[in-house]
Amino acid sequence: MVNIKDVAKACNVSIATASRALRHTGYVNKEKRKAIIEKANELGYIVDNNAQTLKKGKSMTIGIIVSDIENFFYNMVLQNLITEFAKYGYRVIISYSFEDAEIEKDCIKFLLSSKVDALIFTPISNTNQDLINLIRKRNIPLLQLFRQAYPEVDAICVDDGYGAYIATKHFLSKNLNKVMLLSVKLPFTPSRSKGYKLAMSEHHIAVDENLIQRFPLGKTIEPKLIELIERYKPEAIIAGTNTFGLDAIEAMRKLNVQIPLIVFDNLDWLKLLEISTIAQPIKEIHEQTVDNIISKLNTKHYISPESGLNVRIRPELIIRKSA
Repeated sequence: MVNIKDVAKACNVSIATASRALRHTGYVNKEKRKAIIEKANELGYIVDNNAQTLKKGKSMTIGIIVSDIENFFYNMVLQNLITEFAKYGYRVIISYSFEDAEIEKDCIKFLLSSKVDALIFTPISNTNQDLINLIRKRNIPLLQLFRQAYPEVDAICVDDGYGAYIATKHFLSKNLNKVMLLSVKLPFTPSRSKGYKLAMSEHHIAVDENLIQRFPLGKTIEPKLIELIERYKPEAIIAGTNTFGLDAIEAMRKLNVQIPLIVFDNLDWLKLLEISTIAQPIKEIHEQTVDNIISKLNTKHYISPESGLNVRIRPELIIRKSA
């Protein structure tokens, strides 16, 4: 395996000069830097980040565990996080838990073994408390995103209850009282049904629990939706995720019905189809996430003994033709 000594020898420079050129640190003559990089590429040399981690005590990497690989909204947030963290010199290592607590545990262990400087994750459950305690003991910045399963750990969540509230209020204002809510069947996620019920209560309408349907993530709900629409004949539908929204559109197409629809997550395809949305504030989410982690890395004052920060960001309702 080619090492830094081989590159330095081939370029007739010191190891220190070769290292500065390849790591873009310190001063190296422009022409000499170019020659060293070209020779390193020719020899097949790859910078050993593990050595730098041992030397600096930092890997300059941030681990992110994404819970739902099919939810494009998560990918939009992830794209922004990668770009923003890069401005501070940090790379991102991504892992997927697939809404499974055991896989989540393996992801956390993998990222810890990779010596990440900070960890961001969307928790599946609160069953990995032992690893959370270990992370805190090691003084590694930790942040929960979209859910808060561990109350002692900082969390940044979107107030989906408020999103369901304003969506329900909109339909009720148009005298559409049989509103079906397609919510997620997960612990620790902000409750959409609470906002839905509050709006119903304010309009003095009795809540029909049959119109509140909860589903796990990761599987299509289209066949079940066809059955539910035929049985309960809702006058309007609120889809709690963009994937539920896609299934609702397909179910309506197969039934040849048009039901007013509002979908969570303001994705491009929803804009194209002129579908009303509960728009998650992506810019605010990634800005607060980056600020939380970078400030912790810079100050090293981030361990709360009992109760973590819980930031709730409010979404907004965007009305289009579908509602």
